[in-house]
Amino acid sequence: MSNTTFYQKLYTTAASPFRQKPKALKALIFFEKTLVGVSMAAYAALVFYAVFGLAFEWKNALCTLVLPAACLLAVSVLRKLIKRARPYEEKIIPLVQKEAEGNSFPSRHTACAFVIATVATAYIPLAGGILYAVGVWIAFFRFLFGHHYPTDLLGGVVLGFLFGFPAFFLV
Repeated sequence: MSNTTFYQKLYTTAASPFRQKPKALKALIFFEKTLVGVSMAAYAALVFYAVFGLAFEWKNALCTLVLPAACLLAVSVLRKLIKRARPYEEKIIPLVQKEAEGNSFPSRHTACAFVIATVATAYIPLAGGILYAVGVWIAFFRFLFGHHYPTDLLGGVVLGFLFGFPAFFLV
């Protein structure tokens, strides 16, 4: 079985239960948007806590502002350089329609969720653990909706972790 056939079969199996259940699909869309919002709100709270809640130190600003910004920049540059087509442009009918073309690798949503979780773990391990779980769900939904290949998501996870990891040495 080729990689293309394997991916199509995997995607069809994962998405098919939701094609016949519009209410379940709407709930998934709501849940995914909520998780992205939770990740962004947690990031704002983390920045506030680290930069303003603790005695101001440049290392806290570096950890919470520069590391995630560098990750976002790196992901954006890689996407432009690699220009990988999205699954719905080539192989599948997505569960959730999207208009964007190309720039599939790496997943920006996943990278951002994982860099936030990694930096949060350096400050508050329990919060970081919760945010890693949020990141896994965000990645799963990006696959389930047909917006990314699994390798796009794995690339986002790796980049998010790598860019957030220096926080463990700075905090």
